[in-house]
Amino acid sequence: MASEEKKKSGKGVIIIVIVLLLVIVIGGVAGFFIISKMNNNSDEPKKIVEEVMQLDDIVVNIKDPSNKKYVKASLAMTYDSKNKKALESINSNIYKIKDTIITIFKNKSLSEVETSEGIEAIKLEIKNAVNSILESEVLLSVYFTNLLVN
Repeated sequence: MASEEKKKSGKGVIIIVIVLLLVIVIGGVAGFFIISKMNNNSDEPKKIVEEVMQLDDIVVNIKDPSNKKYVKASLAMTYDSKNKKALESINSNIYKIKDTIITIFKNKSLSEVETSEGIEAIKLEIKNAVNSILESEVLLSVYFTNLLVN
């Protein structure tokens, strides 16, 4: 009988060891997959798919002593199409966006709108001002599709 008890206790110990080894192996494999998935997600840059929104022509007088100089501009604004609320946010604030663009141009002198550096500064100013209106970094870039200074 003593040998039967030793066989039963030996089998029990073997079963416990096998179960522990299985738990360790399964946990290790699961941990490896979780960690590798987290590393893969952080290594891949987020792909941005730009969507373009064209604005109507804006005609506005610029800062000039004679009050005879004006700008006629057509703009295109890009945003991330994966951002579901971006287009909705832009459309619901379009009147504020246009007003802000008009105000920016009204405060510019002829020399500021005639140089490449001035135009780039205006684009950046428009982008920052619109993102401020939208209360997030929705706008990715601003492009002039038409710009006439007269």
